[in-house]
Amino acid sequence: MGTVIHAAMNRILFITFAALLGLTSSRADAVYSTYGPDPYTPYFNSHGVGWLFLPGSPGGGRAVASSFTLTSSSYVNSVTLDVLHIYENAPNLELAIYPDNGGLPGLTPLTSVEPRPTGTLLNQKQSIEYSFAFRALLEANQQYWFVMQPSTFDTDTENHNAFYFVSGSGVSSFPSPLIRDYNGSVGWSDWTTYSTYMPAPVFSLNGSAVPEPSTWALLGLGSALFWCAARRRRK
Repeated sequence: MGTVIHAAMNRILFITFAALLGLTSSRADAVYSTYGPDPYTPYFNSHGVGWLFLPGSPGGGRAVASSFTLTSSSYVNSVTLDVLHIYENAPNLELAIYPDNGGLPGLTPLTSVEPRPTGTLLNQKQSIEYSFAFRALLEANQQYWFVMQPSTFDTDTENHNAFYFVSGSGVSSFPSPLIRDYNGSVGWSDWTTYSTYMPAPVFSLNGSAVPEPSTWALLGLGSALFWCAARRRRK
């Protein structure tokens, strides 16, 4: 009987440490994605984000926001964009996750990143992953916003002129995005939907799901058994 109990304890300990190893793993999966089987067509169903200043003008830019909801609470570490085209004098882009505020993006991001891509991507498709400044814990069944917008508003020179085109998903189940425009004379306009249907931008939020209560219970049981086994050995 003692042998059977000892074997069962070893099995529980093994499962516990395997679960613990999974919790501490750096491997990230897509916790939300609008990627699909959409064919690539340059400038078709794409979203332009960026900033443009010309001498004699106040300068202007465009931001795009896409709402999403997770089915389980998750940590989000990075975002992968489906980029079609990049024009830039210098990197000028911010990617951020915002909480919902009455059906619109809130005022303060939960996490963000200012990408620093190298080179120029012209008329070709490429998926690029960017890591956020810190991972954000997003709750299940709550609305959030993924926002793409210019990070620098340079109204003195053309040094920060940049525009990025991100492909759109033709899968109708994803919500239509919001846009707003920046004018150097008056600031940001209100968020609004496109005048005609535009698909959600293609992106993937990468991270890991928060462990279920049953996982924590298993870890607690395994720790207790480990403590009991260590105590028996000392005796």
